[in-house]
Amino acid sequence: MRAELITREAAVLCGSAWFETVFKQLDPTCCVSWTAHDGERIAPGQRLCSVEGNSRIADW
Repeated sequence: MRAELITREAAVLCGSAWFETVFKQLDPTCCVSWTAHDGERIAPGQRLCSVEGNSRIADW
């Protein structure tokens, strides 16, 4: 599975480490590729990151 995180509003990015940790707990092999960084001002419609990993989670 591949997904892209795109913002709808202007903001300042924060919490990327938390975001990545959550996905790594769900799938340790997932890959998060950031195009923005914490503290950076972001514009509506800007892509923040893409996530690639297993879309099936066992034992849930």
